[in-house]
Amino acid sequence: VKNISNWGGVMAMLLKDKRIVIIGGSSGIGLATAQLALAQGAKLIIAGRSLSKINQADKFLNHATTQYIQLDNK
Repeated sequence: VKNISNWGGVMAMLLKDKRIVIIGGSSGIGLATAQLALAQGAKLIIAGRSLSKINQADKFLNHATTQYIQLDNK
């Protein structure tokens, strides 16, 4: 088993200032992924179908540079 004690530092180096698109990022696993990526310095574009969930995600994440896109909700 490899030593992963510095995994957070490695992830921070990999994600810092990277632009990441998260589809389904307004709730659930996608929102948790967005939260972790922001903590590591990533810049996000979050896509989702529900405008109300997108607005909730925006308030929850509270990150000025994150962009949101509402996808077709058909």
